[in-house]
Amino acid sequence: MKREAPEEANERGYVSGHRAATMYMIRHLLREILPEPHASPEVTLARLVTEREQTVLTLRSICEEFGDNDWPENLHMPDIIEKHLARHLR
Repeated sequence: MKREAPEEANERGYVSGHRAATMYMIRHLLREILPEPHASPEVTLARLVTEREQTVLTLRSICEEFGDNDWPENLHMPDIIEKHLARHLR
């Protein structure tokens, strides 16, 4: 597992924290503004997008400790798990 320079780790931490805070606000707004159980397709899409973002943040944290973070934000989830986490755990 490759170690980052301290300034790269600090920048990654800042970006990750900023994204996590933004996602928290979006989730809160979705619950407050649109609490109905049968949401419109747009709301469903917004919830799926926020869920994916949360998952990416979680995978970044796990990959930092057990795998590698050399993957773009838009990489397919199974590829992230298989190529950047699971292969390091085998």
